[in-house]
Amino acid sequence: MKTPDVSAQTAETEFRECVGWFGLSVSCSLSEPWLFLVGVTAVAGLIWHYSKDLPEYSQLQDYEPPVMTRVHAADGALLGEYSKERRLYLPIQAVPNW
Repeated sequence: MKTPDVSAQTAETEFRECVGWFGLSVSCSLSEPWLFLVGVTAVAGLIWHYSKDLPEYSQLQDYEPPVMTRVHAADGALLGEYSKERRLYLPIQAVPNW
């Protein structure tokens, strides 16, 4: 009869303790520094990848979205609307609170 390998059982127990919410727990990442570093590097890489195409903050301050051009008659009647995109400017104060 073959005796069970104690080191294999210990490794399996440690692995089960590490696997938790999102696949890792704090105790695992603290006991395995390389695993923690891999996770931090992966998160930093994702943040860098998705943030490199974002505009600068100064561009967002002066953003003016394209809006429709409306042509009115002398009496105020709407004659036509011209635009590439059908957008209306709506200030944030006009948006209702939920």
